[in-house]
Amino acid sequence: MEGTTNWWHQILIAYSSPDRVQSDCLNVLSLFPGLSTRSTQSSPESAQASSMLTISGTIPISFHTSTYNIPIEVIIPNQYPNEPPLTFVRPTRDMIIKQSKFVDVTGKIFHPYLYYWRSKPESTMLEFLRILQEIFSKEPPVYARPANSTLPPMPQQPPQYNSHYKSPPPIPAPPPRPNQISPSNERNISNSPVLPSKALSNPSNPSISPKINYSPSLASKDLMPSSNPKPSKLAETRNLVLQKLHSEISKFNVSSNQIDVILNSTRELDHGEVQINEVIRGLRNEEQKISNNISILKAKNEELSESITNLKNMPDVNIDDAIAPSTVVHKQLLDLIAEDHAIDDTQLVLFDALGRQDVDLTVYLKNLRMLARDQFMKRALIQKIKTQI
Repeated sequence: MEGTTNWWHQILIAYSSPDRVQSDCLNVLSLFPGLSTRSTQSSPESAQASSMLTISGTIPISFHTSTYNIPIEVIIPNQYPNEPPLTFVRPTRDMIIKQSKFVDVTGKIFHPYLYYWRSKPESTMLEFLRILQEIFSKEPPVYARPANSTLPPMPQQPPQYNSHYKSPPPIPAPPPRPNQISPSNERNISNSPVLPSKALSNPSNPSISPKINYSPSLASKDLMPSSNPKPSKLAETRNLVLQKLHSEISKFNVSSNQIDVILNSTRELDHGEVQINEVIRGLRNEEQKISNNISILKAKNEELSESITNLKNMPDVNIDDAIAPSTVVHKQLLDLIAEDHAIDDTQLVLFDALGRQDVDLTVYLKNLRMLARDQFMKRALIQKIKTQI
């Protein structure tokens, strides 16, 4: 147990997210007992060599009501989960890779799940392997090599640790088959069934799988067949394969561009939907406020109508009766105050008349003295009444 812990620690120290790597690996190993882990070294061409975790072995598939084991290899880059894993089909000597839209002639696996890995942080190896099970159950990536066929081994491409899965890398042209295989034999090879599980893996120990070492030199050199066919036929075959390869790559690039356009449109629609929802939410809030104000206005209108009705039903009131004093003393006080203000007004009129020289100074002083004496008496009586009330 301690040795296993130390091994995990030595391998995961090179990863940026060791906890995530270990968790995903344990989930894969628990669901697929035919897989096992080992460590590999990064490409010799890289500036800094580092150890990487590799999961290899077999995954079971169901094809035509039978169960088969497909040998695969998953290389986990040091930037995982920010970078997608590199996945390969690793056939044994008794198998031949069947090229499809998801698997090239070198065994490298391409899938939209890997293409959009970086845009989906929830992507995991376990989910991708389940997707591979479904794909391989419909179209197995390998088939059995005929017993009388001595085909050279398929070229193996070294892992590209920073590939973006936008388009498949250039694929070397497949070497011509030796001994000029006849069309009838070629049909037999293409129609051969997938190897049964006992031929693909050891049932007693499903975790055992072929270990294939990377050789970068194989990727940069064309493999030569064991017997050289005619140069003209070789060139013709090579040109046909290259034309078909370029055509498939062009289709893939066009599809990728269309997918990017659709994704951009989807993002714009999502952004527009969010803005529309915000506008709708604001309009609903304004509608609620307007409804509340309408309710308040209706309530005030009802109160005002009720007050108007009550006023209309009240009897007419004489203004003199409304302000008439209730007692004799109050009536006397009211009269005195009115006479006091009247004297003030009279004095002001006399002053204006003197200014206009309508009256002479002697008449003005005589009347002013008389009014002042009368006003003094009235104010004294007003003060006396106020003290008694």
